[in-house]
Amino acid sequence: MAANLVVFLIVAAFVLIGGMVMLTETRVLHMAFAVALSFLGIAAFFFLLGAEFLGVMQVIVYTGAVTTLAVFGIMLTKHDAEDPPANPNRWHRLLSLFVSAALFAIFFYALIRTPLYTPVERETPISAAEIGAHLFSGQYVLAFELIGVLLLAALIGSVVLAKEDAPDRAKEDRR
Repeated sequence: MAANLVVFLIVAAFVLIGGMVMLTETRVLHMAFAVALSFLGIAAFFFLLGAEFLGVMQVIVYTGAVTTLAVFGIMLTKHDAEDPPANPNRWHRLLSLFVSAALFAIFFYALIRTPLYTPVERETPISAAEIGAHLFSGQYVLAFELIGVLLLAALIGSVVLAKEDAPDRAKEDRR
């Protein structure tokens, strides 16, 4: 077995384990760390494919910034640490099974119908400087600015939500 295949299978296992932990965990902070594990695995896929720039961007943007923002949002907002009820009713389980099977069938059909690989003829490889120059040209600058404003608004909103709860806690502590 080739070394690339072994590394790919190990990284795929980490991505799948991170996704499964995120779906099955009941504590929100553990979910955020499981998503970070999946993000790191996806960055490793980029490195395996030789797309180092995209791998570094995956680590910086998703694993670093988005996961950190999620953790701060979780820590600054009020949430109960109680576990949700463990027994959903029978119809809920049947509906969930049906929807999951239908989505799996749709994705499987799309995967089977999609051609696996079409080589692109290019005389010179694209460098990271070319990708950066293209991304930060006039066409995509507004998108980057809007994403930055959106993330800032989410952080400010979580701080405001946490601050609104602070006077109620002070009243409860005095009692």
